[in-house]
Amino acid sequence: MIRPIQHYNRALRLWVLCLGFALSSIAGTQSIISITPVSSVCQNDTAFIPNSFTPNDDGKNDVFRPVGLSIESMTFQLFNKWGQKIIEDDNFTQWDGRLNGEMLTNGTYLYQMKFVDEKGRFHFRSGSLYLHR
Repeated sequence: MIRPIQHYNRALRLWVLCLGFALSSIAGTQSIISITPVSSVCQNDTAFIPNSFTPNDDGKNDVFRPVGLSIESMTFQLFNKWGQKIIEDDNFTQWDGRLNGEMLTNGTYLYQMKFVDEKGRFHFRSGSLYLHR
């Protein structure tokens, strides 16, 4: 296991994306921060939703999909820049940037999602998504 050590002469602020790690520190003349994986993850938020993707068939970031630790079912709606609904899927898992087999153009699309987590709680998310080939 690699254990990198960094020394800083002034305060350091860390922003950590909630992916299932616990931070601990030891006060004293030096601060030591350790990152430890934990089993209970991100109890307040059950999904990470990317804001862009590149469906160009290069094998990297080719599909848009929310990443959830406990998503049981999801309804997804996608709207074009004029607010017209172009996709509605009650059993959504991912989107490849196509509509009826045709590639959509680069641009910003709006989405709405409703999903149920493993505890039966309902969640709603909406936002924009940039498609870039």
